[in-house]
Amino acid sequence: MEISDFSALGDAISKEATVRFKEWFNEIDPEMRRVPGDYKHIEGKFEKLMVLRAMRPDRLTTAIPNWINGILP
Repeated sequence: MEISDFSALGDAISKEATVRFKEWFNEIDPEMRRVPGDYKHIEGKFEKLMVLRAMRPDRLTTAIPNWINGILP
């Protein structure tokens, strides 16, 4: 598994897509929504769990079982 580079995430949040990230952050279920900006490609991947862990750790208890169910046959 290759892990994405998140070095530009801070700039994306603070400069490029502030409103979109704020909307995503304020969602009731951000784990079910696409991460805004250049991070749309991480949909359903482990990287999305890392973003959730950094920004919405309260949603990990729902996101991790969803991720496991998505990768198991």
